[in-house]
Amino acid sequence: RQGRRILLLDGRPRWETRFVRDLFDRDRQWRIDPLIQDVGSDSPAWSKVDGPGRFPPDRDSLFAYGLIILGEVPRGILRDEELEWIRDFVEKRGGGLILIDGPRGHLREYERTPLAPLIPIGPSESFGRSPPERLELTAQGRQSAALRLENELGANGALWGALPRPHWIAPVRALEGTEVLAEAVGRDERRMPL
Repeated sequence: RQGRRILLLDGRPRWETRFVRDLFDRDRQWRIDPLIQDVGSDSPAWSKVDGPGRFPPDRDSLFAYGLIILGEVPRGILRDEELEWIRDFVEKRGGGLILIDGPRGHLREYERTPLAPLIPIGPSESFGRSPPERLELTAQGRQSAALRLENELGANGALWGALPRPHWIAPVRALEGTEVLAEAVGRDERRMPL
């Protein structure tokens, strides 16, 4: 099971966390370890779905995972040393890292940490109070097999445009060198990386 383990970290139990956990719990090829920060705790404490949990105690234990999913975790929860382990996990081990920010915007708190080189986005103005009008694939997104919901490219693009619009998206801009696969389009045709 080396490389088939996922470490899921979040600052609170969110819909996204439950969805990802349940998705991988059903797949017997993967083992997912969800850690949620204990709400109301004065110290960085984690809980698992089935009881107390803990962040991997050392770099080698973290390197046993194949993927880390970092949700809305407040900056003070992870020590600088642990952030360095996560950076090394991606840069040296070649592990995967998925960042799922939320309305609290905790991802911005990592801009001046060891994780900064791994974050492909920066803050931006939002669409205001109105949600985006539609979703669209970029040229790179249209070529991506991971975003193919229909076999035919034209039908796939049309399906993406017809998907229910999200109620909210993180207001971000793509940093230099970032490949944007999908965008949210506002009423004024302003685009934001999705």
